[in-house]
Amino acid sequence: MNDRNGRLACGTQVGVLADQVAEHAAPIDPRHQADCPHCRAALGELEQLWGDVRELAREEVAIPGGLVTAVLRRVRREREEHAGPSLPLEQVVPRLVRHALLRGSRGHTQIADSVIAKLIRHTVLATPGVGSLARGSEGLSVSVEQDEVGVRIGLVVDLSVAIPPLVQALRVRVEREIEGIAGLRLSTFDVSVIDVSET
Repeated sequence: MNDRNGRLACGTQVGVLADQVAEHAAPIDPRHQADCPHCRAALGELEQLWGDVRELAREEVAIPGGLVTAVLRRVRREREEHAGPSLPLEQVVPRLVRHALLRGSRGHTQIADSVIAKLIRHTVLATPGVGSLARGSEGLSVSVEQDEVGVRIGLVVDLSVAIPPLVQALRVRVEREIEGIAGLRLSTFDVSVIDVSET
């Protein structure tokens, strides 16, 4: 049974288990999950739910005849009625996805902010003493500007961990990953500890 904060009776956040099931990820604390009846029950329910979702996703959906044509006709009509300045795709996409930019003598490399965020997420969750990230944008926010990366993290930490050394270790690890793997520079690194985990 989970409380109003989305935690099981053992203190584990349900969101962390849901992410684990959805992403086929390894458990953060395998020993705890192996012995905890609350986690095992929640994982069983989540596996069943995700199994149903995956089953539905595999089903082939028959598109009614003429639907695509009707939709395109409607889109064209809407576009004509609300005609405004149109933007080329190469101007629209950068507004949706931000990229870090590495310039080289023989060309340049763009790295999407989502790739950088995934790298940071993996690094943070693999750090001893980190229970989980907060949900949504409160958990991890990445901003990129050329070859610089700004990071904001919301953490749930283990109750027994000293927070300042943990944050320092996180900064070192994240900086090493960003510079070593992506070739970027960590410009800012802000951490908010939003909760503690007793597991």
